[in-house]
Amino acid sequence: PGITDFAARDQLAASLLAELSAQDQKRVEESQVFQHDPSAKEFLEARTVIRDSVYWKQQEDSFDWFKKNVNRVTDESVTYFQLQNESRVVGGRQAVRIQSVLSAIDKRTRLLRERLRRKSPALDAALVMVYGLKPILGR
Repeated sequence: PGITDFAARDQLAASLLAELSAQDQKRVEESQVFQHDPSAKEFLEARTVIRDSVYWKQQEDSFDWFKKNVNRVTDESVTYFQLQNESRVVGGRQAVRIQSVLSAIDKRTRLLRERLRRKSPALDAALVMVYGLKPILGR
């Protein structure tokens, strides 16, 4: 009681489906496909535009661009987020040096992303819709 035997349930569903005509089988399969609310279609398409772009990769590229500078301020191999955390943990001059590198990475990331948005009005519109960013093309 209360425990579902999914294998038996699937077997029963398959046998019942097999008894239906091809047209009825197709109708059942179509009814089981998840359908998004039509009003969400534009939002989902905008998310796809962002995902298919290289917008989020710009920070990684900028970090790689400044890799020599990163290696000068830390002894270990780190990611951008680890470097951010390290800047909060260490103090004094080391923190200032790390912040300087992070600022350079952030500036380059921002410029590359703005360039992408200027080149692609669809990407700009998608970022405005999904993340509420200000349109870059209106500036």
